[in-house]
Amino acid sequence: MNFTEYGKALAAAEGRFTTASQGATASMEATVYDAGTVILLTGKDASGRSFRRTAHSVFGAYVTAQSLWGIRRAWHVKDGHRRLVFTR
Repeated sequence: MNFTEYGKALAAAEGRFTTASQGATASMEATVYDAGTVILLTGKDASGRSFRRTAHSVFGAYVTAQSLWGIRRAWHVKDGHRRLVFTR
């Protein structure tokens, strides 16, 4: 993942973000953690159709992007505006 400077700062402020956990352990940790943010994940599926997923932390977005190959970008949604967190 290529994190933007904004994404790095958001992950650092979250305090929970780690790339050390992998697989099912990371997935379970990410599903129960809510940092109070909305991260919108966008991409295209195998058929070329656009899709969206939502995560409630940078950690959750990272784990979701690891498991779904079609995700290309993650956006932090705040007050109706989006800021890029990471791209693949």
